[in-house]
Amino acid sequence: MRIQILLLLCLFVTCNVKQYKIYAPKKNSSLKWLLTGLPDDHTKENIVAKLYGFQFEDIGGCVVSKELRDSINLINKKTNDSLLKKFGKHWKRDFEACVTFIERKTNH
Repeated sequence: MRIQILLLLCLFVTCNVKQYKIYAPKKNSSLKWLLTGLPDDHTKENIVAKLYGFQFEDIGGCVVSKELRDSINLINKKTNDSLLKKFGKHWKRDFEACVTFIERKTNH
């Protein structure tokens, strides 16, 4: 419950309510932001990402082939284009502000 309140507060702090609407993703939303490297806990990021209608997914490892890197870049570009269309050119800045806000509130 506390996280939900923080998320709503975060959206009001970082978003112009008239400009941004909370995106309600379809149950089987296929929007993913693919990551490589050492696996990391993206819990806070995925909580906010859910509001935007996507999720982070770790694939590959520290060393990835050129073909895999090209595929990852293509998928991430499509996801970015979709988010740009829904939330505007500052979606990533607002997303990161929400994550930072949650991190500050949960660390105190």
